[in-house]
Amino acid sequence: MYGLEYLLPLVFVTPLIATIIVVYGMRHLFYHRFISPIDGAFLNEPGQSLRNRLDSALIRLYLLASAGPLLALIPIVYGMGRMLITTEQNWLEWALYGAGSTVVVFALAGLMVATWQRVRRLKLGLSCELAVIDTLRSLDGRDAGGYAVYTSIDCPLEPMTAIVLTPQGVYTVTAKARLRPIHVGIHEPVVVQREQLQFPHMREHQPVREARSACRWLSHQLEAHMKTPVFVTGVVALPAWQVQGQASGEDVLVLGGHQLMQGLLTHIPPTILTPEQHDTLAHLLTQWAAGNVHFQDK
Repeated sequence: MYGLEYLLPLVFVTPLIATIIVVYGMRHLFYHRFISPIDGAFLNEPGQSLRNRLDSALIRLYLLASAGPLLALIPIVYGMGRMLITTEQNWLEWALYGAGSTVVVFALAGLMVATWQRVRRLKLGLSCELAVIDTLRSLDGRDAGGYAVYTSIDCPLEPMTAIVLTPQGVYTVTAKARLRPIHVGIHEPVVVQREQLQFPHMREHQPVREARSACRWLSHQLEAHMKTPVFVTGVVALPAWQVQGQASGEDVLVLGGHQLMQGLLTHIPPTILTPEQHDTLAHLLTQWAAGNVHFQDK
């Protein structure tokens, strides 16, 4: 029957396709998001946003490494089946099967390298975020002096590492991971120049803009709930760097890992909280962290 010689070789590739389906079905085993046995809700940990992105990247790398080679073999195996069944040998057809497998292999190799680099960046980002949270934990409840730290913050603009409440003011802290190239010495600092971060090997302005957007968003949310203006200072935390010129305007600070605690303890915002405002904010942020208060997206 015409066309049967093209259908019968599919028998040889069926085990490969079945294995790919099984590998794809097992991908959720690598997803490290836990569900509460009490209410069935997802449990949030510090750095949850980065954890979710890292899980997705690791699952993609798993699929590429496991199912990718099987996918690359399909054209070759199908071609071998065709050679066994057909009586006519068309070398152009066999060359196309080989070229197809070669193209798939190179495409998969490129995707694996890109995904591996993404996993590396996400791991660095999560490490920096956890390091900043670990540093801030010593500030939480410091000497019963009105200090409080709230983590796992859900900000629609840019995920924040933490919100810090001090007797003087409110701060949004966002950790930024930036690799130090081999040729850059460990003592070479980052210089803050207005809106720009001057690294020894590059310039960047996006972290300051993101910190300013986050603190303005939180200020708007707090004002909507408290019916009074609340000044919020944004903090860009660079755990692996020392920073010179830490202020980028009156509403954004840029602090290195060893400067974070001292910077938050000594900074005086333009508008200092009254004791009544501080107590109201502490109650509001505690209720929000517990899920009893919900902020708007805008």
